[in-house]
Order: sequence, then structure tokens, then C-alpha cells
Amino acid sequence: MDEDLELKIEKYLEGTMTPKEILAFENKMDTDEALKNEVLLTEDLNLFLKNKHTVTKGDTGKENTQEEREIRQNIKNAHNIFKENTEKSQKTQQKKGSSKVIYFITSIAAVLILFVAVYFSSNNSSNSELFASYYDTSDLPSFTTRSSDASMLSVASESYRANDFDKALEQFEAYTKTSENIDPLTYIYTGMIYANTNELDKAINQLELLENSNSIDAERAYWFKAMVYLKFDDKKNAVKNLKILQSTNSNYKKTQTSDLLEQLD
Repeated sequence: MDEDLELKIEKYLEGTMTPKEILAFENKMDTDEALKNEVLLTEDLNLFLKNKHTVTKGDTGKENTQEEREIRQNIKNAHNIFKENTEKSQKTQQKKGSSKVIYFITSIAAVLILFVAVYFSSNNSSNSELFASYYDTSDLPSFTTRSSDASMLSVASESYRANDFDKALEQFEAYTKTSENIDPLTYIYTGMIYANTNELDKAINQLELLENSNSIDAERAYWFKAMVYLKFDDKKNAVKNLKILQSTNSNYKKTQTSDLLEQLD
């Protein structure tokens, strides 16, 4: 479908045509079955996207315009393939009525196939999207005890929250070198620092220091390891750590762990 016709269809459906343009366009649809089917397909697509955004928009207050563009383009591409195949088959038909039937059936098949494809793709978030949804800096530990160590950790954690990862790492390393009793929760910060600087192995190594510690919070390591693996698009290891966390007696992130596993299944 050429861009000029596409724009006319959108203007017609949006109601931005003049009364004279609407009359001329509807008269053309009465005599052009292909145009009528294009209008119906576009109308169904617009309705689908509107309903989809009504459901998903509430979380962020914004429409995923990039996703919408991709859905529209994929549907147009697939529909054009169906249309091309239909036009080829039309050339072999002798009766006009048969051609219309074939075009109509093919269009319906295209819509059904595309709807199924779009429905499942739009309901399966990518690993990076899941990371963005489930990773929350408010889950990071805070250090509030009155001591020089706590003061150092507080400063370092603020640097992290300000996204100054180099400075935060330097401050956390200074703490580990001078402190007699290292708080194992600091490994969550250093692990996430390395995750944010795209150093997967170092990130996991830091979190495993927490995992292997005697801390009562050691099981938090599984959650943050899962977050790191999602960030690096490693679904297998993300699921593995979530299942380990789920199997423990810990109530840490219990609901979120179950929800996330369902989405990764």
C-alpha cells in the first residue's frame, strides 16, 4: 500500500477528512473491494493497539511508541505478503466473484494469524524489560548504624544512587580495605556496580561473596544474581537463581519471585 493511500485511510478513520473527501472516499470503497479491506484491516489494527495500550499504559503513564511502530510495521509487511500472493492467484481466476472470495478469505486468514502472533509477542516481555520492571534501587540495603564504617557506606551508596559507579566502587573498595568486619550486604552494591559497567563475571563473583557468607541476608544474593542475569539476557541462569530463592525458607521477594518465574516460563 502506497504512503498516500495509507495517509488517506488514517485520515478517514480519524475523522479529519472534509465531508466532500469522506463522500468521495466512501464512493471509492463501494467500487474497490481491495481498498475496503485495507480500511477494515487498519481499523481493526488501530482498535487492537488502543485496547492494548489502555491495559499496559497505567504502569508508566506512557505508550510504548516504539513497540507500536514495530507491531504496525510487522503487520503491514505480513499483510503485503498475503496481498501479493492473493493478486497472483487473482490472475489465474476467470470469475470476478471468485477473486473477491479469495481476497476476502486471505485477508481474514492474515488478520487471524497476525492477531495470534501479536498477542503472544506483546504478552511476553523481553529479559531487559523484565529487569527494568523488577530491579528497583529501593531494594538496595541502607546503612544507618552510627559508626565510621556506616558513614563510609552511606556515602558510597549515595554515589551509586547518583549513577557515579566509578566513584562508588572506589569508596566501597576503600571500605573493604579498612574495615575489620565487612558488612556482606555491600557485595550487593559492588555486584550491581559491575553489572552496570557490563562486567558480568565480576558482578556474579561479588554477589556470590554474599551468597557464601554467614549473613542472615545471604539469600538476597539469589534475587540480585537473577537481576544481573536478566540484564545480560541470560534467562536460564536467572530462572535457576529464582528457583533456588523460591525453595528457601526466606520470605524475601517471595511474591515477586513467583510472578517473575511465571513470566519467564
